[in-house]
Amino acid sequence: MRTTAVCLTLLLTHMQADEPNAAAEAWLAKTKIAPPMQVPASLDAWQNQRAQIRAKLNDLLGDLPPRPPTSAFQVLTREDKGSYTLETLQFDNGAGEIVKGYVFVPKHATAQTKAPAILYCHWHGGQYDIGKQELLQTNATPVAAGPALAAAGYIVLGIDAPCFGERNGQGPDGPQQKGGNGEMTASKFNLWAGRTLWGMMLRDDLTALDYLCSRSEVDVQRIGVTGISMGSTRSWWIMALDDRPRAAVCVGWHLLLRPRHAQTLRHRSRHRSRRPAPHALHDRRSR
Repeated sequence: MRTTAVCLTLLLTHMQADEPNAAAEAWLAKTKIAPPMQVPASLDAWQNQRAQIRAKLNDLLGDLPPRPPTSAFQVLTREDKGSYTLETLQFDNGAGEIVKGYVFVPKHATAQTKAPAILYCHWHGGQYDIGKQELLQTNATPVAAGPALAAAGYIVLGIDAPCFGERNGQGPDGPQQKGGNGEMTASKFNLWAGRTLWGMMLRDDLTALDYLCSRSEVDVQRIGVTGISMGSTRSWWIMALDDRPRAAVCVGWHLLLRPRHAQTLRHRSRHRSRRPAPHALHDRRSR
């Protein structure tokens, strides 16, 4: 009986999600949709187009302040976890916030015996209080990702994204605004400053990548990035903006395929305030 009830609930939810949204369709009908990317015919042509695309992406993210140096990072604590060491760190991001994170370092990883590394990007899911704690929990994965990846031999770094974890309630309006309201305020603040919240999030991620590459135990030729949902989206943007990660595992992201644009706009409303960048909405019907 319980299984039947769950199935009916899921069916009704799916049916509601497919209801037409006339208002959203009207907005989209008058919106300039970015055209599909034309795949270059040769490697040389791709190298030229690749540089142009990267420059355009950086421009769309807004007028971002320079990233802080790796010397801004401080290791606050180290805990012996048996097969790995868990470090808690923080850095001043140079934009008004202290960002905290975790580093999982396998015991065998040293300056002499370098190990591959992973930049882990946590998801959204409306779970503003979790952030980097996702690495130690099973809210998003069957097992805690941090210890599991460290056991597999990887150095793992993950930080709190803006408005998440220890940064929830640390936005421009302070602790009186948390969760989605705090995220919306941070988004508006950054737009007033001529930049995007998404751009500032990626800026923090790339700052974390700078630090990861600076660690003596890390094999900089074997760095990857991964995440689920928002973490997935962060991962492929990082790959688009930076050559240092050699691989990415991206699990899910925002559905932006017509004719489901309207449903996406409505049912992703809690993620609305950190939409990546202008002209990020693509019409991919021709693919």
